[in-house]
Amino acid sequence: MIGIIDTETGNINSVFNILKRTKIKSIITKKMDELLECDKIILPGVGRFDACMRNLQKYELDKIIKHLIIEKEKKILCICVGMQLLLNYSEEGDCEGLKIIDGHCTKFLISQVNNIPHIGWSPIKSKNRFLNYDGHEKSRFYFCHSYYPVIKEKNIDLINTNFNIEFCAGFIKKNIVGVQFHPEKSLQNGADFLKNFVEKF
Repeated sequence: MIGIIDTETGNINSVFNILKRTKIKSIITKKMDELLECDKIILPGVGRFDACMRNLQKYELDKIIKHLIIEKEKKILCICVGMQLLLNYSEEGDCEGLKIIDGHCTKFLISQVNNIPHIGWSPIKSKNRFLNYDGHEKSRFYFCHSYYPVIKEKNIDLINTNFNIEFCAGFIKKNIVGVQFHPEKSLQNGADFLKNFVEKF
């Protein structure tokens, strides 16, 4: 069973529906006891960093997420803003994050990328055996964001892509997978990615 953390924001039902289509059982919940019973966890995210962080704190999900990741070492997939929330800080809303991964979120500069936000399909690159993507067609995923992570953490596998500049599109460390793209909006590639997370990570 996969536990989808109910942040009451954005794309929770999209994640649930693609898992259902992929024949992966999941529940949407805020409850610690239910999440502890799950094999793996997904933290979705859509919207502003500061608003999402306030919502976590409202339901004490910030404490639950830290407990699941750090104390229980639950394997977790964090998507888009869900991934950004693991960092120390974001320029979006001038807001502190969960401080689980050493890094911060910064906004693309129009002088670097010509247009903001980054919307559309981009190939990712990763040498991690869980992903093993090298830019081929099956590595293309859907992005929609104006801020991206700058990672300072050591001993971490980075996932990269290009939007006129190369930038970090995610990371893998121990029991954590964080991705800036949206597997739930990435059609068959996204379904395959989620299946790999459930079965191979």
